[in-house]
Amino acid sequence: MHRIECSRSYADQILAMYNDVIKTSTAMFETHERNQAYMSTWFDAKEQSGYPVIGLVDDQDVLLAFGTYGSFRSSSGYLYTIEHSIHVRKEHRGKGLGKIILTALIEKAIEQQYHCMVGAIDSENTASIHLHEK
Repeated sequence: MHRIECSRSYADQILAMYNDVIKTSTAMFETHERNQAYMSTWFDAKEQSGYPVIGLVDDQDVLLAFGTYGSFRSSSGYLYTIEHSIHVRKEHRGKGLGKIILTALIEKAIEQQYHCMVGAIDSENTASIHLHEK
């Protein structure tokens, strides 16, 4: 397993992970699955703002987990605050991949001079709560 900066070539794998979470939980606060057009716009926004998409892949280039962040609120008072998200492929949850991604996101946020990272976590998402409590 190794860490990568996800390019658009990972859009299908990210989309599949997003849509699985949308269909099976309330973690994304969304009710409609995303599509390819959404992913294109999503990558455009990440690239234009300099926001990372950090992934972990196996030796077959399968995306096991990824994380990213974006602006938290548009008010100037939140200029140095970002909201992050982490997603781990269902069959790889509970193996510490979320912690690796979170650590990488924190390092990148410090490098980009952000001061606060916010994570909106549904109360039923006990795995994410536990990760963030650590």
